Amino acid sequence: ASICGDARRALELCRTAARVAMHAPRNQRPQPPPPPPAGNVSAEPLMAMDTVEHDGALQQAPAAGTLPPAVADQPASRVLMQDVEQAVDELFSSQASSFVKKLSLHEKIFLIAVVCESQTSG
Repeated sequence: ASICGDARRALELCRTAARVAMHAPRNQRPQPPPPPPAGNVSAEPLMAMDTVEHDGALQQAPAAGTLPPAVADQPASRVLMQDVEQAVDELFSSQASSFVKKLSLHEKIFLIAVVCESQTSG
């Protein structure tokens, strides 16, 4: 049963992160750097990837980390780590938890004592 709960929580986190990413315009989001070439890859195949085919004609691809103006205002298609972090903050920080975080040490000890007493006395 706990595995299903963990899976549900993970899916909810993914949904929230995707929602956060969709509502953030691309031009306000940092673009991830291109991955480095792996192993003994020559520069020639990488140069071939600098061109894209559009309507049957080869065109120069935009530089890494830049977006064409028509695409810059569209919603993001990738979920970045900052989106996941914001989703975690949204999901796991309620008003009660933020209130308890702001309490002093003595107030937290008193609150724990009250909860323990209420659990033992019913």
